[in-house]
Amino acid sequence: MGSSGSDCPSLSVDFNIPTGINDNDEFELLKNSVIIDNVHAPNERGYSIIRNADATIPQTTYDSNDWSISSQEDCSDLGVHTADAIPDNTPNITHPTSQSICENGSTTFTASEDSGTFSYQWKTLNASGNWVNVTNNTNYSGATTGTLTLNNVPVSFDNNQYYCEITSPSCTLITNAAQLEINVINPPTLECWQTATFNSTTCDWIITGTQDPIPTGLACWETATFNTTTCAWEVTGTQDPIPTGLACWETTTFNNTTCAWEVTGTQAPMPTGLACWETTTFNNTTCAWEVTGTQDPMPTGLACWETTTFNNTTCSWVITGIPIDFDLSLSNITIVDNTITVNMTDISINYIYIVDSGASQENPTFTDLANGLHTLEVQDENGCVSKSISFEVLVNLDAIVIPNGFSPNGDGINEWFNIQGLYDTYTNHSLEIYNRYGSLIFKGNNDNKWYGKANKGLLSTDKTLPVGTYFYVLHLNDANASKQRYIGWVYLNK
Repeated sequence: MGSSGSDCPSLSVDFNIPTGINDNDEFELLKNSVIIDNVHAPNERGYSIIRNADATIPQTTYDSNDWSISSQEDCSDLGVHTADAIPDNTPNITHPTSQSICENGSTTFTASEDSGTFSYQWKTLNASGNWVNVTNNTNYSGATTGTLTLNNVPVSFDNNQYYCEITSPSCTLITNAAQLEINVINPPTLECWQTATFNSTTCDWIITGTQDPIPTGLACWETATFNTTTCAWEVTGTQDPIPTGLACWETTTFNNTTCAWEVTGTQAPMPTGLACWETTTFNNTTCAWEVTGTQDPMPTGLACWETTTFNNTTCSWVITGIPIDFDLSLSNITIVDNTITVNMTDISINYIYIVDSGASQENPTFTDLANGLHTLEVQDENGCVSKSISFEVLVNLDAIVIPNGFSPNGDGINEWFNIQGLYDTYTNHSLEIYNRYGSLIFKGNNDNKWYGKANKGLLSTDKTLPVGTYFYVLHLNDANASKQRYIGWVYLNK
């Protein structure tokens, strides 16, 4: 092999080696990324290297006894040494891991493979240094399964080693060995309030229990002493009696700092911020100030322009307001197309506007009014004055152009009966097409335009109608249109 190809014309290379393969270059044989053997290249141009079936593994240094080398070969020898490929069906093993537990604890060792049908036998290293089969007993279960379980493990099992022999009719797999470590912890010395529980998971004594805390919230006259015999705190002492003969607003509280009763409390202050019609009196029974008095009722029978306000200085109702009036004429209305704006001259008044007895609004502008006569009503915000006037909206919307012909021949020009100014303005229109015999052959609308094909009668096919003159009837169906129907002819050409 050269640095960039093969000397044999029929052989294509899998990859290029820039410097070529030279004398004593080393080939490494890997299994699962681990070197299990190697061989050196001979100083020849053509050769074959075959590993002997009885070669020892693993082997990290070159041993010529492990290899059969044919060093005088050329292109005619290609393939003569090739054996049928034997697939590597060796499964991948999941090895057991070492475990650390406490005395009398439990644990498991697990081994598995990713393919095939296998039997299992766990083994342990005995005191003589021999690997022997594990058998199920009070300490072992699952000795012939993928998971070996150890229960109530004695301290004598400390540093035991285990591995699993995984066997099938065609091969035997050996896992790595795992070690068992036993931790022994002596029980602690306890106080009277403590208990100790051995945690087989953490392999430690768990001491629980705390001395009852010294009682809190003791009065200053009380003392607490811990009795180690009863393992409890003992509280002694009595409180001074509570004072008597207090006023209704007074309360008594025991001061734990001075160890004495303290009388506190003051009479509630007389209410402030009273209305001019109110008076206040202290009630010793309820121990509270009582506010009495009522406001004079609000005046009634006011005119619509009048308002009433209570004067806290004079302690009486004050009526204010003057009558209002305004003028309404066509000069107050600005009409642009189908929109009107009302312009009132007296801006001191807040107005309400209504058109054709519809909803009232404060906005003086109304839009999208239909053609014809309308009634405008203007009121002040209190409804004291209301005036009406009639006005007319007249908008000419008929700006359509109907063509005399079209040619649905597939050239992309004049393919349909396109009536200008119709489809965006008169969206509710309907279109009827008749032939020269007066038969209805097409009926359309804003979403169904005429492309020269029939959708009515015997001619209703997917084919374009014959060349000729056809007659249309167009209904705008719009109340604002000055003309509701258009009739005429159109020439269909190809």
